[in-house]
Amino acid sequence: MGLLTPREILKNDLFSKGTHILEIGCGNGEFLLHLHQARPYAIIWGLDISNFALKKAFSRTKDRANIFLVKSDGKWFLQWLVPPKTLKEVYLLFPDPWPGNEKKRMVNQNFIKLLSERLEIGGRFTFATDVRDYYEKTRELFESSGFFRITEGIESFYTKYERKWKSLRRETYSLTAELVKAPKNIETFGVFLEHPVEVSISVETIKNLAGLELRWGDIFFKIIDVYEKTGREFLFKTVFRFRDMGQKQLFILKDGKIDLLPVQLEIYPEPLLDAIKLVFT
Repeated sequence: MGLLTPREILKNDLFSKGTHILEIGCGNGEFLLHLHQARPYAIIWGLDISNFALKKAFSRTKDRANIFLVKSDGKWFLQWLVPPKTLKEVYLLFPDPWPGNEKKRMVNQNFIKLLSERLEIGGRFTFATDVRDYYEKTRELFESSGFFRITEGIESFYTKYERKWKSLRRETYSLTAELVKAPKNIETFGVFLEHPVEVSISVETIKNLAGLELRWGDIFFKIIDVYEKTGREFLFKTVFRFRDMGQKQLFILKDGKIDLLPVQLEIYPEPLLDAIKLVFT
């Protein structure tokens, strides 16, 4: 099916049936083909935030009907697009270790919480890195969660980065975490496909919204800039974060209604909709 938008995934209910396998940070798509060959019965999902990487992955996998590509951050995808107890396998192979800025690493307590809710019982998460510290902290987080059983010494992945590190004789580290117990209370939120909001603020107020920030609980919302197209039409450049996952988004206000920019074809997570209503109504 190729490259999908979040709205297409939800509108077509693509997680409603089948066996689902996910690679976060699919790069050039090489490992997606490995998964396709090893598990031809499964639906394979590849995520990346790089347009360049997705273009290469699409070129490599476009003839495979059961490989879907999505431009998305891993946590954003797990939180808003994947139903609970859906995934059979998840792979995160040689992610950016963010040296000197470890708080940006993909694997943290929130990520493990999401995995425990989105994997089916017996589902597995596979992780590989060339950074020993990242491996050790990842292992500690999974062991302390109480939901996973850890296995080391997993199969070779034959990815570009693994070949690179082995050619440089650098050691690599890997583990598989199998979900053996699911959380009792799984957190869920509503996700809306199209939800224009009626606004009731003046044009002068709208023009002064640039730089506005909202912070409460797990939510952060900021209007980065406001662009006036006409006296009745405005474009808003925004950033929305929920816990440690974020997304930049464009909204358009036209004829008294604000909605996501149509070409963006994004979605409204419930906390984002709450923020929009709070600012504009």
